[in-house]
Amino acid sequence: MGIMTINKKGDTKRTPKKPEGSKVYKSGIVYLMKCELDDGVVVIKIGVSGRANVMERFMENISAFFMCHRYVPRTTLIKFSRTKDYYKAETLLHRLYVESKYTFIDKFQGSSEYFIIEDEDKLKDEYARILKECQAPPEVTEVPEDDEYESMNDLDPNGL
Repeated sequence: MGIMTINKKGDTKRTPKKPEGSKVYKSGIVYLMKCELDDGVVVIKIGVSGRANVMERFMENISAFFMCHRYVPRTTLIKFSRTKDYYKAETLLHRLYVESKYTFIDKFQGSSEYFIIEDEDKLKDEYARILKECQAPPEVTEVPEDDEYESMNDLDPNGL
């Protein structure tokens, strides 16, 4: 992993260990993250990460939100799954909920991927259907031995 910096707008910049352009992910994680904003609005982020550990991306989202809005919303990781065709799965979910898109007045990294979705059970069903449609077994990728959360991607987030 490289060094990550976050500016005042909540944008992050990662300085990779490898030379720029050499990072190629063989699989990625599609995740659903629910946030309760300070005005009571509940939004769900539909996002992806190529990292071995979904919790890194989860914390990065919270940090970017905080740097922009100066508070941390109550946040829950609803679902996450690793798949080879993760960008396609994310795009299909975004298209499915395009009418429910939530627009933040103050932008931050990832702020365009939040939606107001009242039927969370239906979202979970659509997520499962789309992930199954996009499912291709991910190629084996090595996880650093010092990654204490290396098995986090195989857990049911509702059981955490």
